Amino acid sequence: MKKKIYLLLIFLAAFSFGQTQCALGQVCLGPGEELTLLPGDDAGDNAKVGPGLAFNEASLFVEGGTVGDNMMIMGSGNVFMSDGEIGGGGSMEGAAAFVVGGAFFRMDGGLLGPSFLVDDNSTMEVCGGFIEPGLTIDASSCTLVPGAANLNISGAENELSISHFVALSGMVNIMGTQFSIGGTPQNLMPCESRSVDQRGAGLFLNGCYSDGTPFSFELNNNPGGADLFLDPPINEFGPGVCLSITDTVEPAESHNAFRGFLVEGSTADVVKSDDERLIYQPGFVLNDTEAPVWLIFDGHVGNVPLGNKFDDPEIVTFVVESQAGTPGLELTVEMFNWITNQWDVIGVDDESFNSDKFRHFNLSELRHLYVKEGVRSEDGRVRARLGWRQTGFIINFPWNVRVDQVGWMSGCPALNDN
Repeated sequence: MKKKIYLLLIFLAAFSFGQTQCALGQVCLGPGEELTLLPGDDAGDNAKVGPGLAFNEASLFVEGGTVGDNMMIMGSGNVFMSDGEIGGGGSMEGAAAFVVGGAFFRMDGGLLGPSFLVDDNSTMEVCGGFIEPGLTIDASSCTLVPGAANLNISGAENELSISHFVALSGMVNIMGTQFSIGGTPQNLMPCESRSVDQRGAGLFLNGCYSDGTPFSFELNNNPGGADLFLDPPINEFGPGVCLSITDTVEPAESHNAFRGFLVEGSTADVVKSDDERLIYQPGFVLNDTEAPVWLIFDGHVGNVPLGNKFDDPEIVTFVVESQAGTPGLELTVEMFNWITNQWDVIGVDDESFNSDKFRHFNLSELRHLYVKEGVRSEDGRVRARLGWRQTGFIINFPWNVRVDQVGWMSGCPALNDN
């Protein structure tokens, strides 16, 4: 259980440690110190987390409340944000925060204000929350990993993209699936990472994060530096940026037909979105409320990128891409609840006719129900059931359903209190 240090205790004294000087009334966290901000707390401007050259970590947990502008996260400093607001005053003139000198910032929720800078040797993990314009990553080079700034994005509340995202240099990795560049699908294998070297105005990198949120980044290249005050805001990726994409879909490992007849294909055909499909025709039912095709898929989550070690991911998203050979069919998606030992309906949708439709279902808030905890092969186990039945006019019989991809995206290891 992490120790909570309340703001009133911090405000009573001025701290001077390492290379960091703190004034009276200023929030400063030195070696080994922790502070948890709760709803209603206000840390004010110019907060400091982690002195230069300190070996013992200083940690700030933002679970609510507000942090003003110009927060400095340095050296061994860590900030974990799950709610609240940092630098959300709405002005581009006062930076929200600076992450420098090997510091770490992770965002799972809340609001991050404009002008947030990630600099040399530091890392930012974006797993959720809303980011206002002005997120900037900068470093001396992306080719030397020890000196690079690192930004990993697995989820965000922004509907289309992190608007006005500026990468001057450093390493940027976008975690998700359904990637395309200039409209061309990238067709990554599960867990595959790939560099994105293409740049140009009007050239877009599209896809969806591991939490299912769609994004769209324009791959501008501005060798002369970025203007953080452009209106409307644009995305920019400078020549010193190492940009990569990682497909985080962990595919179904096996399947069986509870009802239906196999026409062609196997589980291997649903590993990735590649137009290689598993095809079934309807089986026998007693009434029209039953699904004539009912398929069960089994898999595991939490193995990205740690091999066979279950990683207890914060983000879990079920994905399915499919179509049918006739209109008039409905798809029901269910997940197996390991607590109740029953099937839970997580979505119902009209099936697409002769054209693949990609669907995602975010299970993060309920992952304790649908991701099994156990030992060895049982740890991280997940199970889904897909059912198709006629709900409208069909143009042929026997009709068929074609499944192109089934899997679970995961990301961002869950944070545990120690």
